[in-house]
Amino acid sequence: MDNPIIVDVKRHQHIRLRIVNSGTMSSYKLKLGKLNGSVIMTDGQWVVPELSNKANVFWIGVAQRLDILIQIPSHLGDVFPIIAQEIGNGLVPYQQSGIVFTIGGVVPPKYSRKATDATGYMGIDQELTFRAWFPLVPKPADVEFEVLLTGDSGFHSMNKFSWQLPPLVSTYSPNPHPMQVKKGQRVCMTILNHNADAHSMHLHGHSFQVVEIDNQQISGAMRDTVQTARGQCRTIKICFDANHPGVWPFHCHMSWHLAAGMLTTLEYIS
Repeated sequence: MDNPIIVDVKRHQHIRLRIVNSGTMSSYKLKLGKLNGSVIMTDGQWVVPELSNKANVFWIGVAQRLDILIQIPSHLGDVFPIIAQEIGNGLVPYQQSGIVFTIGGVVPPKYSRKATDATGYMGIDQELTFRAWFPLVPKPADVEFEVLLTGDSGFHSMNKFSWQLPPLVSTYSPNPHPMQVKKGQRVCMTILNHNADAHSMHLHGHSFQVVEIDNQQISGAMRDTVQTARGQCRTIKICFDANHPGVWPFHCHMSWHLAAGMLTTLEYIS
């Protein structure tokens, strides 16, 4: 943050800010400061924007993407820092980075890369507010899976099993516990987090809809990555249509957890 990206903008201008969390283990707390914004996309999929209820703090989990619509005000100065503070990697003080919008080429002040005021953890409150612009067509599930996140740090972590790939193990072995589906099926997964860590669960080859959190049914966001809350024994149900045959990884996108075996596959069968 001591060398932030600086972009000159105009008053009243609408800005579409795309945030990509390319970190390996940390969620980020996005602080818009004097600005307010509305999320318009999650993981590249449209959500209904809360234009009447704009916010200036957002969360983004590992491997997630957020598009936030912002309008530059005319009365709050010439410098608008947007700061992303890392949360959850265990290193203190946390680090921060960001982008600074300026008007008229104003030189912004210096900022520290140390996020000394970083607080909180990413939970599920924000996820509950999202509504898909193009939700799944209502349809009963053809097949349902229960995914228990059972082992801390990724070990013995998906229904008490681990599956590792070379070079972490010497030789490749097929996944002994795949989730098998058929093309055209409506597939649902209920993810139950029983351990102390947050997990950023990512499905390759598909977009799913978050349809239930803690038994509360919602028409939630379309995503390919959803983050569970840490240490709270919460449940998230996701559904998708099996429309892309192949063998697709389903795993935690936190690198340490993936390396430890927090990995399985979605496999199409005849």
